[in-house]
Amino acid sequence: MAWLRLAKLPGKRCYDKVNTTVVNWEVRDDGVYFRLRRLAGADVESFEVLDEDSLVARDSDNVFCGNSKLHGIDATSCESLGHGYFRDRKRAFYESDGKLCALKGSNGARFELLTDGYARDTRSGYYLGQVIRQCGRPKKLLTEHRGKPLPSPYIRDDQHVYYAGESLSGADLKTWQCLRRDFSKDARNVYFAGVRLPRVDVSSWRQLKGAYSRDAKNVYVMHFPLHGANPDQWQLLKDNYSTDGEHVFHIANRLDNPDVATFRFDDEGTAIDKKGAFDSWGRRIKKRRKAR
Repeated sequence: MAWLRLAKLPGKRCYDKVNTTVVNWEVRDDGVYFRLRRLAGADVESFEVLDEDSLVARDSDNVFCGNSKLHGIDATSCESLGHGYFRDRKRAFYESDGKLCALKGSNGARFELLTDGYARDTRSGYYLGQVIRQCGRPKKLLTEHRGKPLPSPYIRDDQHVYYAGESLSGADLKTWQCLRRDFSKDARNVYFAGVRLPRVDVSSWRQLKGAYSRDAKNVYVMHFPLHGANPDQWQLLKDNYSTDGEHVFHIANRLDNPDVATFRFDDEGTAIDKKGAFDSWGRRIKKRRKAR
């Protein structure tokens, strides 16, 4: 990512990349300003900003994050790797929530970005600035599997598969495969967003619509089983409601004592039965008592 000299930008201003009406950085007669606050000690002539959505800037001597001057980071060698990661000649850093924090124990000279959210040096793998605890061999981290690129937020090494920085418990790399909609599986397990589905029969398991799936005995939404659901009779309705003819479910929760035979949606899309209505969380709406 390139550094841009603030004094040479149109209007000597740098606008926020999300809220494009907000001026993040600005040169005025008496110095550099961040969102209307003057930066003490900032050098106008050498002040630079990044051509990306970042609150990190620098001059010839200092690095800034927002209106704060940072200590312990070398301005000359500071560079952005993208996706929130920075490094200087000694350490690596991660930008989050308006702060630029040093990654403890990192090696700036060997630090590199791998893919969206993932990075590594010679000692550790990182996801969103956090050390991947199970990754003992960061040099083995790969962004592909069986010759195909892994979608974000997956990555793997020679021992584990990771989803959002956490290893898939018990995953067998030799048989593991990435599926649609955050599902994956191996010869023994099925996972949703990196979490193993409980008591799943892999041989009969298959994906349904959205985050729903089933095997011979159970229906699942994400990694949650719909307790008591008959997979052969189950059907998805609308607004995350479903039924198997004997029960009604909202996401993974079974509704308490609904009248299944009369359960439907009224003209306004509200879930109702002959006893009353349900709210958007599948809870029975209690009727208010009339004041005497």
